[in-house]
Amino acid sequence: MQQRDLLDFSPVRGKYTWTNNRIGPDHIAAQLDRFLIQSSLLLENLLISSNILPNLSSDHKPIQLIMALEEDLGPISFKFSPLWIEKAGFLDTIQSAWDIPINGSPSYVWEQKLKATKKALKEWLRKLPNPSSQ
Repeated sequence: MQQRDLLDFSPVRGKYTWTNNRIGPDHIAAQLDRFLIQSSLLLENLLISSNILPNLSSDHKPIQLIMALEEDLGPISFKFSPLWIEKAGFLDTIQSAWDIPINGSPSYVWEQKLKATKKALKEWLRKLPNPSSQ
């Protein structure tokens, strides 16, 4: 999971995907089935959610992944992945963004450099090859 930069995507509705169908103290339930998504999908303009649906006849419940185009509600929150550090071009991207000269108070300069770094990292991520094709 870490090599492919995958995240375990928790369902919005439902908690368990399997049960032994027993009642009382012998009852066991677990989330055996799950969706794994690449963290780069979180940078796309998508609303992603999953649900655990009711079971009909099996001891496993089906799970559903929903991906829909998102309304533009402003900037997407930035989530850093420590796995990026090992990828080619990461440090150069940080250095280039940080070296941009900015004038102003120290707090303004700090804020602008962080914004430039975030923007540069997002552009760098879009240019990375898809790890599942390697």
